[in-house]
Amino acid sequence: MSHAKCEVLINFMYENINRFLSLPDQAVHLDELFGSNEWRVVQGLSLPEQRLRSIHDLYLGQLRKVARYVRSFQMMNSSNRVEYVLFFATKDLLGLEKMKESMWRADPRGEFQFSDYTNSSAQLRLFAEEPDYDALRRLIAGKYTGEQTSIDDLENWVIADTPFLRTHIRTNVLVPMEREGAVSVLNPKSGRRKGAFPEGAILKFS
Repeated sequence: MSHAKCEVLINFMYENINRFLSLPDQAVHLDELFGSNEWRVVQGLSLPEQRLRSIHDLYLGQLRKVARYVRSFQMMNSSNRVEYVLFFATKDLLGLEKMKESMWRADPRGEFQFSDYTNSSAQLRLFAEEPDYDALRRLIAGKYTGEQTSIDDLENWVIADTPFLRTHIRTNVLVPMEREGAVSVLNPKSGRRKGAFPEGAILKFS
């Protein structure tokens, strides 16, 4: 992470780490793994969901001390339990974008997880899974309502600070928002048609 363009993909063996948390002779190794002794608070948590979230968030927070962008992808076993977590870390926005594109291909729902349980069930889906565009719209509205920003800065923010991709923004979120009067283009080029948001466009959110 001392290199500006470096990218790392870490296989974080959650199931084993969680099991070793209660073993006194593993404390020194866990201190080294997390770069901290904060993992000790997890020992008092009994609910599996709480333990997973606490361990995950601690490691993610430690990575963010050395990398600007960090994302995780959960790998679940045939019992539908998290076996390990892939952490991706980088200082480069383009590297993050390419990794997120791969994550979305693996999980079209955008939950960033893969389960051998659901994969092996081979259920027939009547409708293709797709992103939750309403959730993206709420995130954008929460960030920019009453503000203005360029389309370029909006896309970079979506890549850096939300689970979504730039391909999710225009057609599925900005077009209906403009139709409803929730967003407008302040510097439209001559002949611009509604629903077009070219590079350099300045957006005003109502």
